[in-house]
Amino acid sequence: MPLPEPDASPSSHVRRAALVAAVAVPLLLALTIGLTHPVSLTASTAIWWRNLHIILLPVFPLIGAGPWIASRRSAQPWRWIAGVGGFLFAVYYTGLDALAGIAAGSVQLAGHPEAKSSLYAIAGVFGPIGAIGLAVAWAAATIGVMRSYGVRAVPGALAVVGALLVWKSHVYFPVGTLGLALLLAGGIVLAVLSSAGRRGTVSA
Repeated sequence: MPLPEPDASPSSHVRRAALVAAVAVPLLLALTIGLTHPVSLTASTAIWWRNLHIILLPVFPLIGAGPWIASRRSAQPWRWIAGVGGFLFAVYYTGLDALAGIAAGSVQLAGHPEAKSSLYAIAGVFGPIGAIGLAVAWAAATIGVMRSYGVRAVPGALAVVGALLVWKSHVYFPVGTLGLALLLAGGIVLAVLSSAGRRGTVSA
């Protein structure tokens, strides 16, 4: 069966680069900033703990958009599952960062470390919802792109593993860093393939 036909015009190259960047840049930012994430929240780390999460606040919603962007040419229901899963990540993981990051850092700075436990309790509910949503989103994106590009899209499943590692270890080095790296690798594969040309089908 015919493969998607590539569009070689200069404007198409710009569009493809922009699409891949939209998926990759937020993940690269989270990975880079995450390397500086303090191991624990104490009086000495509270300022950067709070400020780091303020910096990341707009980044996580963009990460959530990645699976939907990468599967935008996929058939239903895959692109919709990718979109809903990414939305859950954008909402709940941002909530996790706002509570366990910005708010917890702020109460530590204010001299009320005892308030952190209640913030962590709520954040502990939000985090898994967001991370599992992201894993489901990338699984749907991988399946959707595979329907057009066959086994070439299989490495996209690395993003699913990456999302599960982020669930277990946030952006902490080394496990969270590995998770973000796998999200980046898998996301780039799917974004490159899905931006290659008009959607088609591949014979088994």
